Amino acid sequence: MVYIFSDLPKHDAEGMFAAGAYPFIILALCLIAGLAIRTAKRQHRELMKVRGRVEHLNFELVKMAHLALNHPRRKALIDEVIPVMQPVQDQLERVLFPNHEALDNLDWMHKLKHRKFPYSITDEEGLILYDLVTRLGLKRGYEIATAFGYSSFYLGLAFKKNGGQLVSLDAYVEESQEHFVYDEATAQRHAEIHIAARDAGKTENLPDGLQFALAGASQLGLKETIRYEIGFSPMSVPSVLKDEMLDFAFIDGGHFGEAPRADVDAVLPFMNSSRCIMVFHDTHCEAVAKAVFHAAEKLGGEIHSINTRNRLVVVSRNIDLRAIEECRHIIVRQYK
Repeated sequence: MVYIFSDLPKHDAEGMFAAGAYPFIILALCLIAGLAIRTAKRQHRELMKVRGRVEHLNFELVKMAHLALNHPRRKALIDEVIPVMQPVQDQLERVLFPNHEALDNLDWMHKLKHRKFPYSITDEEGLILYDLVTRLGLKRGYEIATAFGYSSFYLGLAFKKNGGQLVSLDAYVEESQEHFVYDEATAQRHAEIHIAARDAGKTENLPDGLQFALAGASQLGLKETIRYEIGFSPMSVPSVLKDEMLDFAFIDGGHFGEAPRADVDAVLPFMNSSRCIMVFHDTHCEAVAKAVFHAAEKLGGEIHSINTRNRLVVVSRNIDLRAIEECRHIIVRQYK
């Protein structure tokens, strides 16, 4: 029987339309579900490929690390230095940048427990600095910046062993700003405030980082080895170093704009041009990388990368390169 919809009551026509639509609705839902399942399967396959690549890279990384982790020189350095540093480490909080993983216990950075910034070098990097200074017999060192003294402790232990001394300079602006980026005027203002507190004998008003550095140096027997100065590079460097002749400089101040290059230019007049090294931290930062080449040109030195977590780079002049090469053999990241 043929029905003319216009002849049917309204509710009967709507019911027939609804009943006729069910198969199409079900079919559409099935198509959508099928598409969703296929998409989910494709995404799962892609995820498994990514996971496979990550597992492969982790395997390769661990495989390459075994030789360094078992290197006699690395073990000897750990046995010599890490027990000395342990009491200081216990007062700090281990830290990494978000989504980063430590490759071993020496691959962590540190920070003051009640401060967001700054972060320190890793312990592996500390051992590299210690090894370079002691093996090369360096005796006069300079560091920008102190932060809370962690790198200066490693360097101080090395210079003490050599019968040398270290000058460590900082304006402590990162601590108060809780940020890595700041302007020159702000840093200079902070330095002036802290110098006034120091000169007035108000030690309780000194930056937390400086107080920790002073206490740590005392705890490690380095009071006579490390001289902590408050100031801002480059302006404060001449008055701080005076007539020093340096064979070592550690550049780890501002990592932006022209700051690293200015730090280099400030210390260059005090470097022993006959024999010295200048070590850079965080050379993955473009501004620091540019300062490395600037330093090499000015010193007439050679550039040597050491693939630590924050990529140390050494600019050397007339030193035994075997010391640097052997440092490369004891780091956990054995890739180029």
